Amino acid sequence: MMSIRKSFLLWTVPLMLIVQIIGSAGVLSLVRSQLLSQLDRSLSERAQSFVTMIFLEEDRIELDYDGELTHQQLGVWIDLRENGQLILQSPDIPGVVQLHEKQGNRYRTIEIDTHSRARLISISFHPNVDPDHATPELVEAASEHTLQLSVVGSLGAVDRATSAVKFALIFSGLATSIAMVLAVLWSTHRGLSPIRFLSKRIEHLHPDGGPNQIDPRSSPIELRSMCEALRAMLTRARASIERERLFADAAAHELRTPIAELRAATDIAQRWPEPERLQNAINQSSEIAAEMEVLIECLLASTRGNGASLLDRSEQIFLVEFVTSLSFQDFECARKRSISCSVHGDPDASWTIARGAALAILRNVIQNATDYTPNGGSVTVEVEQNDVESRVIVQNAPVTMSEHEVSVMFDPFWRSDESRADTKHKGLGLAIVRSACDLVGIACAAELIDDSVLRITLSQSKEL
Repeated sequence: MMSIRKSFLLWTVPLMLIVQIIGSAGVLSLVRSQLLSQLDRSLSERAQSFVTMIFLEEDRIELDYDGELTHQQLGVWIDLRENGQLILQSPDIPGVVQLHEKQGNRYRTIEIDTHSRARLISISFHPNVDPDHATPELVEAASEHTLQLSVVGSLGAVDRATSAVKFALIFSGLATSIAMVLAVLWSTHRGLSPIRFLSKRIEHLHPDGGPNQIDPRSSPIELRSMCEALRAMLTRARASIERERLFADAAAHELRTPIAELRAATDIAQRWPEPERLQNAINQSSEIAAEMEVLIECLLASTRGNGASLLDRSEQIFLVEFVTSLSFQDFECARKRSISCSVHGDPDASWTIARGAALAILRNVIQNATDYTPNGGSVTVEVEQNDVESRVIVQNAPVTMSEHEVSVMFDPFWRSDESRADTKHKGLGLAIVRSACDLVGIACAAELIDDSVLRITLSQSKEL
């Protein structure tokens, strides 16, 4: 990507040159028009002065001027004609090669040779009559003569002045361009210094915070919004890191239960090594290991989002039998608190899922329902299937939750206010349920019915 300095130069210098060219062309055109206007006024004054010196005497046109009619003497060339017939002319007048303006214009620009041009003014008039010798016949004769006086002035001085202005504009434009480039380089260097300072501050930031934090108040106004956004991002990053730490701590806490169950099963098998107890210990150890593997997979999935290893070990599990088996101990404890518990539904309903994942999902949902149902309440598990999906519906009542609490109950470490005094739970069970469901393709939804019944629906499409 192009640097800010190069991009600024790429756009600023060409635009500045275009503006300078347009402005210089305007200045040059204005200067030339003013010089031409001055030359035209000078030629007009010279022509009027010559008109006053032309008289009619004895049927002849006479010029009352004793000097030479050369350009060196007059500064202009003159040409006097009557009906196209030459009367008098400057001896050194050059031949007119080409007219640059339309015929009939009073002022014209002409080429006197291939390298120089001149300005011409033509005046039509009647010759004057000497007042001392004026007679009616002479005055009438003068009115019958129509003369045309042409005065030609060289454009050399105008061209030289225009060229000088042109070179001055070119020089000033180049000087201004160089100055602008240097100014852009210097200003971008100075303008980017706060960004360099900010980058150094960012290099010395500590992940856990500390004194070297970004303070928007000490930054330029233009960078304060970026500093605010950066501080907010760092705050979110620290919160995310802290959340991951809490997740790891809580996951370790969750693993303590299956580890304790595993040790109990192996201790019993070691003390009473009977074939039946050994087989039960092996079966329990296998289920506990599968559940622990799911918990680890959920923990790893929170950082790498990969649950392919669970999908590779999928098998068909009949839900009624499976739920009845895993919920037996929880339901027995719940019934001691006068909680009505039941499992019913289609015995042929099944999921195609890794056994450990099914165990982690259903055990946590059912355990959460029994633990948070007050004495005298009810917990029901319904298993249904149709042509589209198979689902497990877990309901417990009565509950005192709001719609907002239901919407965030699957967030890690969330716990209702009434359960925060309970140290048995860490608020991770339903978060593991959501994570495991996402890994194996189980749809999980919670809703509040009649403000007192919490329903959690777990469904798997037949297309999986």
